[in-house]
Amino acid sequence: TDHDNEENIYFPFLLRDHDAQLPQMSQTKETHQALIAELGWIEDIAMPMIDKEGVDCQGEIQQLLERVPKFIQDLQDHFSQEETSLPGPIVACGITQDQNAACFQQILQLGGLDVLHTELPGIMVAAQEWATPAFYDDFVAKTVSPTMAQLAKDVLIPNYQNIHCALRDSPQMTEPPQWEEIPIDPQLMTVLKEEVKVNQD
Repeated sequence: TDHDNEENIYFPFLLRDHDAQLPQMSQTKETHQALIAELGWIEDIAMPMIDKEGVDCQGEIQQLLERVPKFIQDLQDHFSQEETSLPGPIVACGITQDQNAACFQQILQLGGLDVLHTELPGIMVAAQEWATPAFYDDFVAKTVSPTMAQLAKDVLIPNYQNIHCALRDSPQMTEPPQWEEIPIDPQLMTVLKEEVKVNQD
C-alpha cells in the first residue's frame, strides 16, 4: 500500500540516506494505522453486501453513509498534513529530483505489475495536477520506462479515473456508476513483464 511504501522505503530513504529531519514521523505512522483500521471497518460492512447481492442491505448502507465521509475527511486531512510538512525537510536535506525518481523506481520494482494498476495511475494524475507540464514530463521520463508511460496514458490512467475513482465514490453516489474498462494489449503486457523481471533481477 501507499502507507507501506512510505514507511518501508521512502521514509528510510529520507532518514537513513539523507539525514532528513522529520519530527512528525511518529504521528504520521499512528495516522497510517488509524486510516488502515477505518478502511478495515468499511470493508467489514461492505463485503457482506456482496454475499447478499445487495438485498436487504439498508443497515449496511446507513453505516457506510456514516463511515465513508469520515474516512474521506480523515484521509484528506492526512494528505494535507503530509503535503505541508514533508516538502520543507526534503528540500532542506538536498535531495535531487534524480534521487527522488530513483527511490520511486525502487517502489515500482518491488511492487511489480500490481503497483502499475493500484498506485502508478494515482501518482501520475496527482503529478499532472500539482506540477508544471515541464516538471511532469521530466518526472515521467526519469521515473518510468517509455513502455510503462504509454500504458499509463492509454489504459491505466483512464481506467483509474473512470473505474477506480467511481468505485471509490460509489457509496456517496445517488445513481449506479457507468464505466467501460479499457483492456491491456497482451503484447504490451509481455514487454512490461520482461522489464519488471529485468529490474527485479
